[in-house]
Amino acid sequence: MSKTQMRNLKQLVIILIVAAAIIWKTGSVWAASNEEDTGPVITKQPESVEVNYPKGATFHVEVENPDNVESYRWEYTDGYHVFKLDGTSASTDTLVIPSTMQDDPEGKLTCIIKGKNGVETVSEPATIKIVNPQEDKTVLYVGDYAVLPGETFDISKTIFGSGIVTFNESGSDITLKDVKIETPNSVFDSTLTQSLGLMLCRQNGNVNEYNIHLDGDCTIKNSYFDESINSSGITFGTYLYSDDEEAEVPLIRFDGNGKLNLSGGTDVIYTEADVEFNTDAAITAYKDHFCDGIVCHNLYVEPGRHLKFKVNGTGIESQGQIFARKGSVIDIETKAPHVSVGDTNKAAMFLYGLLTMTGAKINIHCQADSNQFIPYNSELGAFGGIIFSESGAIEAENSSILIDFKTVAGKKDYAHNYFGILDSGEQGSIVLDNSDITIRLNSKNVTDSNGIYLLGNMIMQKGSRITCNMHNKGIVRALASEGNISIKNSDINVNVSSYDKKETYGILCNKAEFDLSNTKYKILSKANGGMAFGANTGKKDKKKQKYDSSYKSSKVKFVGNTICSSPRNCTISLSSVPGSMNYIRVETFYDLLNTKKPAQEIKICKVNRASNTIKVKGKTVTLRGNILKKKSQVIARNKAISLSNAKGIVIYNKVNVNKKKYEKYFIVNQKTGKITVKKGVAKGAYIIKVKVKAFGNNKYKPAEKTANVTIKVK
Repeated sequence: MSKTQMRNLKQLVIILIVAAAIIWKTGSVWAASNEEDTGPVITKQPESVEVNYPKGATFHVEVENPDNVESYRWEYTDGYHVFKLDGTSASTDTLVIPSTMQDDPEGKLTCIIKGKNGVETVSEPATIKIVNPQEDKTVLYVGDYAVLPGETFDISKTIFGSGIVTFNESGSDITLKDVKIETPNSVFDSTLTQSLGLMLCRQNGNVNEYNIHLDGDCTIKNSYFDESINSSGITFGTYLYSDDEEAEVPLIRFDGNGKLNLSGGTDVIYTEADVEFNTDAAITAYKDHFCDGIVCHNLYVEPGRHLKFKVNGTGIESQGQIFARKGSVIDIETKAPHVSVGDTNKAAMFLYGLLTMTGAKINIHCQADSNQFIPYNSELGAFGGIIFSESGAIEAENSSILIDFKTVAGKKDYAHNYFGILDSGEQGSIVLDNSDITIRLNSKNVTDSNGIYLLGNMIMQKGSRITCNMHNKGIVRALASEGNISIKNSDINVNVSSYDKKETYGILCNKAEFDLSNTKYKILSKANGGMAFGANTGKKDKKKQKYDSSYKSSKVKFVGNTICSSPRNCTISLSSVPGSMNYIRVETFYDLLNTKKPAQEIKICKVNRASNTIKVKGKTVTLRGNILKKKSQVIARNKAISLSNAKGIVIYNKVNVNKKKYEKYFIVNQKTGKITVKKGVAKGAYIIKVKVKAFGNNKYKPAEKTANVTIKVK
């Protein structure tokens, strides 16, 4: 082989070695690149399971090189929705579901495993199936865990609290001993778990009363919040289902020697059952999250018990009735909740049935802050104390209701339609027996308000009292009832004003009966710039009604010595209230010194008055016919009518003329009593019957007399 060939061979070998090295290196780079582009390799897939509820299940996944795993994330789908589980076990290779429910769907679970290179691998789906859904059981869920009748559960063995829960054999009594639960997160998932505190479930059971005994104070704090759906779940709930449509509504009774403290949740307590509190309880929102207090059927607050609410929504929503027994106190402090879309509408108490109070107190404090609304370009659409629906009503004996509104000033008006007590149902009524209602609002950020608005009747007796002070923008009404009001030996004191000079009304009703036989009781109504009182006649007009001195009231009744004593010279006549399409014709009080508009302020009370001493007598006046042919003549009152000893303002009204043909020729001035005889009247003798009314005062009753005035035209 020549030197040239040897040299070429060496070069070829070198080239081959270099090429092999390049190929080897390139291959290793490709291998590394392929490995980096590949997610974790699953060596053990999660396995499907079948369980007898309420037992739980465990799902496990294994991978090669677990040290290269960045995170585990479990997801669940019910066939319609996909839930990213947020429980403590949902971020590990082993998902723990501590318990199941009877109606859980056959769901699928997958694990998403993320490598440190950022690449994810999704496991095969595993199913969980309930094999005994037809078996009815009573189960108490404590967080994620299930407790069956006859079992005792030690909460300290979980991650969320301490204390002992004992469920008796019959499934009717639950004892909570020094229970402390906090659920910022659950083992499985906060969205899908049965409850973030306690949940009692029963299918077609025969127990109608469940007793929850507190052995020491019991505190359940739900600090969970899902901002994406503005929800915090339920802190205490029930699901007590029965196929029997006529079955009694079950009762949940809280009693014992401890205090119940429940915090957090979209609903702190949510149940279809009746709820009875025979222990004190505090029900509060967690931070500023949206939160309603209790949603239940009937609510019973037993004697001497104190319920305290501090919520961001409705304190109590009763689908049935509320009973507040002797010595019980319900305190509700509510802030209008945050909103994201549209207006917010909330009431501190919402009831579909009767609120019965016997020797009880309800104190409601409502607060709104513009910072909760303006950032979202939305407003507080309606906010109030108590709202009725359907057959809602209030019956109170020896009791009191306080409703107080406060607003934090904002750059613009943000709150509309405030109300103290609002009837939106079917003829709701209020019956007060030695009971008080106080309503207060003073805000320039609120537009339109009603102190009390009823579709039914209001009855007050035996020293009851309503105090209503409402001062805001827009239309303001203190007490409005589309039914009748009956006030017997009770007080009303209302004072309303509108900061932007809109309509104001003190008392509005259908019919009113005032019976104040005791001098210590009085009705005071002040509508600054508006109408102190109005009784709906049921008629509508296209034009406003004006004062008519001859009008006789059919809507207002004074019993005994009850009178409207202020204005001292008042009378009842017609006026108008603006309606949706027309004016509503109402009876109202007028001050005779100013009959251009209704009285803005009235006082009704008992006054012991003597009979009016008014005396009248008609006189005879002669007029010359030749003068009446050219012009009318005026006869002074003292020339036509003799008047003496009249008490109070006197008015004069023509009743008739003996010759009807000439009645239009004789005009009687209502205020002065002057009689004008118009020109053109024929010669002859005329008798004009004039009714003279003295309105009396605080010492003398009103009285009417008739004077027959004879006018001769010669």
